[in-house]
Amino acid sequence: MLHRALLLVALSLASSLTAQVLFEGLGAALEQPQLAVRDDGALALVFVQDRRTIRIAVRPSGGDWGEPRKVCDAPDVAVGMRRGPRVAWSGDVLVVSMIESRFDAKARKALGSGNLLVRRSADGGRRWSKPVRVNGEDGSAREGLHALAARGEHVALIWLDPRGDTPGTRLFAAWSSDAGRSFGADAAVHESPSGSICPCCHPSLCLDRDGRAVALWRDAIEGDRDMFAGVLDPAGERITDPAPVGEGHWKLDACPMDGGGLALDSDDRLMSVWRRDDSVYWSLGRGNERRLGRGSNPSVAVSGATALAVWQRDESLVASRLPLDGASTAPEVRVLGAGGYASIAASSGGRFVVVGERRDGDRCTLVAFEL
Repeated sequence: MLHRALLLVALSLASSLTAQVLFEGLGAALEQPQLAVRDDGALALVFVQDRRTIRIAVRPSGGDWGEPRKVCDAPDVAVGMRRGPRVAWSGDVLVVSMIESRFDAKARKALGSGNLLVRRSADGGRRWSKPVRVNGEDGSAREGLHALAARGEHVALIWLDPRGDTPGTRLFAAWSSDAGRSFGADAAVHESPSGSICPCCHPSLCLDRDGRAVALWRDAIEGDRDMFAGVLDPAGERITDPAPVGEGHWKLDACPMDGGGLALDSDDRLMSVWRRDDSVYWSLGRGNERRLGRGSNPSVAVSGATALAVWQRDESLVASRLPLDGASTAPEVRVLGAGGYASIAASSGGRFVVVGERRDGDRCTLVAFEL
């Protein structure tokens, strides 16, 4: 009897959280959610509706989600496998970025301009500016993978771009100092010593307290598809001190299409999560990697003295709180529920909001968890 009671307790602890289904009835396919948090705790959630419209919803601190507003019609938006729009708060201004590059499976080619475009809203998403093209050469962002970050008036973007004297994919970047109204000239900020970084894994980006960009990407050096991080100053033209975040290597002659996740703690220490082979790892700083478990497509956020990693395991999302004090205890892994491609935002009081996709046949809904 005691064993049965203990088993029931264990099953209860392992059971999934109750998911909130967001914006039911809005469309048959709501995909690739991305969250951003403002300094006062307000959240912004951008996503793609029915593969042709970009929408955004705002949740004030302590409140409920507002009705999603249309950012723009985007029939050729890059969407799927971490391709999709990104959102950031630049002060009280909402900044949304997207790439026009839709792959047509029948025609076997990408449609759309292949450009990285930015729109901004100063009234909570009611009205949006005309798009600003960020990539300097028309069509060069066609791979559709990019990252966005903002702090104050400074906005930074990085993306995968094939421009260069030799074939291969490079990491390009551009900066705005006026909350996304305009951007300076773009530049190649990192090139693999083997000629090309991993060409279809999304990069990640944060801005530290000094306004520098901290980037995470998957490199490809002598056959190893390992995650690297480095720092880019707004006045600089190259990422300085690029170095692996983990200790092991992943020898792979293919692209895993899995770019990991990045966050900074209150001391601007780098917190990274990433996949290698069939496992997800995390590291505070560089090196000293620790395995979280089997899975893919991880993301991470920091709130106060704790971090939360969320990743996919089979058809479910699982999560683990990670210590920022250097403790070596193995973190507990918790099942959230069915879903994938999660984004995380830090909420108040050390809590987190997680939004992911949940697929059922041809339908795709957005599900939210709070923990």
